[in-house]
Amino acid sequence: MVKARSYPFLVSLQDYTHRAVGVGLSPSELARDPYILELALSRLRADFEGSKPPAASTVDDEVLSFHLAAAIAGTLGPPAVKAFAEGEASRALKALKLEGEDGLIEVSRALGMPLEKRPVGIPWLVEKGRGVRRRVLPYRVHVSHYLKAVAYVDGAEGSLTNAFLLDGWVYMDRSLAEDLLYNAILLAAARRAAENAAEDLPAHALSRAKAMLENALAKRSGRLAPVDEGSLPPCIQAIIGKASSLGLRGLGDEEGYMLATFLAYLDVDVEWITSKLGAGEQEASALLSLARAARARGYRPYTCRAAREAGVCRWDCRGPTPLSEYHRRLRRARGNSG
Repeated sequence: MVKARSYPFLVSLQDYTHRAVGVGLSPSELARDPYILELALSRLRADFEGSKPPAASTVDDEVLSFHLAAAIAGTLGPPAVKAFAEGEASRALKALKLEGEDGLIEVSRALGMPLEKRPVGIPWLVEKGRGVRRRVLPYRVHVSHYLKAVAYVDGAEGSLTNAFLLDGWVYMDRSLAEDLLYNAILLAAARRAAENAAEDLPAHALSRAKAMLENALAKRSGRLAPVDEGSLPPCIQAIIGKASSLGLRGLGDEEGYMLATFLAYLDVDVEWITSKLGAGEQEASALLSLARAARARGYRPYTCRAAREAGVCRWDCRGPTPLSEYHRRLRRARGNSG
């Protein structure tokens, strides 16, 4: 069994309890154990709030509390399942990043997303005076598996338009492989929540979990989440630096579009724009209005390829768009914390 403590979603509750105690247990039976119930509720609180849960003392406690937390989330409905799955996937990503090559492939197979080690070199950039620079993509996964993992990913991230596809296989580097498995873990955790949902769970446990979810959602909607500046892609950092030096009027049309459409999908306000871009309040308000209008009309940032062709990016990032690259960096930063 693949490391059940780190990846408890890889085994069903029935299979695990059959192996552990010789009989399959239901979520409602797990809930009769006060210690497991408290662990499950603490786990849900951490998932909902994006914090670190208390460590379980044994592998059994870890796996059982996961499944009971999944049952409670599944019973509460889609908002709880989404928050639960995101919390579990972020936690698993930390463990995934510590895996060696064999461990990464083993986890991928257990997730039904079997990676293969088949390195391929592709032309990547043409550098003046240095010719063509090649990039090695060491892993591949069949396109049918790839599409299952990215089916529910918003925007351009994961799109085959931005993937290297050859003979029915999608080739990728370690970073993209981890991102792909993160998406697969999201789906796996959500499936456990759906299969464990049970109407006979203790009412007081459901009530506590519902209150925790409502409080977490209220906190998120009640204040703007700060932008993680360390996760900004270099092209956006450069545009912000230019704006703070020359003013917003010093930006070219493509740079202005890049900045407005990027900020459109982040929680920023006039104060943030004035402090980071050195803009006056009137200019900041105009930029914020432009960003909100761009989002309302569904405008998206340039793809990284289009940005390079337009001359507003000279970097070799892994993301298909600046926005997806920001979220990839942010996800990895959170995986490194705690």
